Amino acid sequence: MENPSRQNRDRSGEGKSARRPAPNVWILLAIIAVMGLTFYALRGPRTSLVPYSFFLDQIAKDNVIQVELGEQDATGLFKDPPKEPVQYNDEGKLVQGKDRTLHKRFRVVLPRDSDSRGRLTNLLEAKGVLYKNQPTSNALVMFYILVLLVPLALFAFFWFSYRRSRDQIMG
Repeated sequence: MENPSRQNRDRSGEGKSARRPAPNVWILLAIIAVMGLTFYALRGPRTSLVPYSFFLDQIAKDNVIQVELGEQDATGLFKDPPKEPVQYNDEGKLVQGKDRTLHKRFRVVLPRDSDSRGRLTNLLEAKGVLYKNQPTSNALVMFYILVLLVPLALFAFFWFSYRRSRDQIMG
């Protein structure tokens, strides 16, 4: 014989265990928003990527104030931001683009051979352009790894805590 109070609970639905809601999606969205804002805030000043030949031409025209030489690339400042250089497609035809002015800051990829680097430093000295060498550093890479890992670790912590507490309640 069944307990009458149990029958009443089963019919009314009170006897069924209430299903807990899914993890709060807002926490995940907040973490993603913080990560996005961090990347937006830390992207630095706007720079224009210029070809190496255009960079040499701007040095010859005395339009470069300073250059910071890295292992693979160089960054610097123009005196007056020039117009964007002409570009050609794969077929060798001139690409008609917008007549844009470049940003005041620029970045250029340097040739790998040491002769080119020596000629570049000689040209910079001859034109009186202030230049310095960047130390090799992977601090920026480590910073971005931390920016990504800390929010993900927090999310994982809350997720596993939620799962553990849910499993304890359900038996």
